[in-house]
Amino acid sequence: MILKVWGPGWGCPSIDANSLILMSINKICGNHIIVDHSNITFDAIFNKIPMLIHGKKSIFLNINFIINHFKKQNIDSDTLTDFEILLDSESFINYICQSLYPAIIYTLWIDDVNNKECTRPAYAKNIKAPLGIYVLNRMNNGYKALLAGLFSLNYKALDINDQKFKDMVYENAIVCLKALSKRLEENEFLLGNPYPTKVDTYMYANLAILYYAPLKNAELKSHLLSLPNLVSYVQRFTQIYFNNTTDSTFDAFSKQESEWPNKKRDKILWGIFIMTSITTYAFLSGIIKIEYV
Repeated sequence: MILKVWGPGWGCPSIDANSLILMSINKICGNHIIVDHSNITFDAIFNKIPMLIHGKKSIFLNINFIINHFKKQNIDSDTLTDFEILLDSESFINYICQSLYPAIIYTLWIDDVNNKECTRPAYAKNIKAPLGIYVLNRMNNGYKALLAGLFSLNYKALDINDQKFKDMVYENAIVCLKALSKRLEENEFLLGNPYPTKVDTYMYANLAILYYAPLKNAELKSHLLSLPNLVSYVQRFTQIYFNNTTDSTFDAFSKQESEWPNKKRDKILWGIFIMTSITTYAFLSGIIKIEYV
C-alpha cells in the first residue's frame, strides 16, 4: 500500500492535518505503509490528497474510507481499546473535527496574512510550477465552502472575513483546546492509556499544524501555547513517532515504488496540460482563427 500525502514543512511531519492523521495511524501501528509525498502535483489538482493506493486498481480518497481500509488490513490504532474508551474516543474526534479543525482552516487559509506568508509558500513547495497558483486557489475556495457548510451557511452569501464569524470560529476552538487540556491532564495520551488511540492521531495532527506553523497572526496559537500540557503533548508525540522524517517512510524504496506508473503518467499529463494551455492562448489571442465557409 502507498499513502500519498502532503509533505513536511515548518518542522512538522506534514503541512496537512488529514495527511498527518493517516501518517500517525501508520506510525502507531508499526509503519507498514509506504508514505510518499514526492509525486502529488496532478493528484492535488483534483483534490485527491491524501490518497491510499492498494494494488493496481484500489484507490481510496476520503479519510474515513482510508481508515476503514486500514482496519481491514489490521492497521488499527484502537485494537486494544475497550468499548467505553472507544465511545469517548469517537466523541472527542467529533468534537475536534467540529470545533478545532474549522479554526485551523480559518487560521491557515482564510486569514489573508497567514495564507500569503505561511500556508501558500509551504504548499507551493509540494506542487510543480506552473500549477501551484491554480491548485492553491482551488484549495482556498474549497476550504471556504467547507467552512460555510460546517456552519450551515450559504457559501455565496457568506462574508468569510466578517469579524463575528471569525470570533465564533475561534471561540469554539478555544473552548475545545481547554477541554482537551483538562482531559489530558498530565497523561501521556488523551484518554489516559499508556498507548495512543485514534483520537490521539486527530488531536496531534490538528495541534501540531497549529503549533509548528510560523503564523504571523497567531491569536489561536497563543491560546495553545498557554496550555503547557498540550504543548508537551505535541512535542512528545513528534519525538516518539516522527523523530526522523527522512527514515523509511520517505526512503528510496518509497520513491521506487511510487515512481512507476506516476512518473510516466506525470510526463504525459504535463505534456497534455502544456499543449492545451498553448492552444487555448493561441485561440484567445487571435493567433489561430477558425473560418466557417
